[in-house]
Amino acid sequence: MVAEGAGTTRAQIVDAANRLFSVKGFEHTSFAAIAETVGISRGTFYQAELPERMRAKAKRRGRRV
Repeated sequence: MVAEGAGTTRAQIVDAANRLFSVKGFEHTSFAAIAETVGISRGTFYQAELPERMRAKAKRRGRRV
């Protein structure tokens, strides 16, 4: 598990995802594979990504976050 904090974890997730996308393609890259590449659990993956997804969804609906 990554101890540096959510910002570092998120950066590591994005980096791992980009590497996997270039090798396997977007359609064949799973959340589980990204989490495994980073060395985190899927739960940690979702915790790192969920707040951003919620902010994006609220923004699309015209709400302040």
